[in-house]
Amino acid sequence: MIRKTGKTKVVYFKGDTAREVRVGSAVKISDSATVVPLRNDSSDNFIGVVKRNDTTTDSSLVPIEVPIEEFVEWEFETDSDGGLADSDVGK
Repeated sequence: MIRKTGKTKVVYFKGDTAREVRVGSAVKISDSATVVPLRNDSSDNFIGVVKRNDTTTDSSLVPIEVPIEEFVEWEFETDSDGGLADSDVGK
């Protein structure tokens, strides 16, 4: 996932020790105040896009590209191995 239009900035968040996040993944903040991947349900609140892989053993902060204005547009990969399915986009 990459930014197509609009203004963003990089903010650092605490990684989760139970769930990994990968570069380009859309993420949210969990109940324990850590960065976790979105689950594609209506209760998820998108905060940004991961800029560096983070494993469960990393202890550093995770850089997340977050929107700083309304109507920032993101582009999703839907036609490659490991990409989103067309039916996932927009959930």
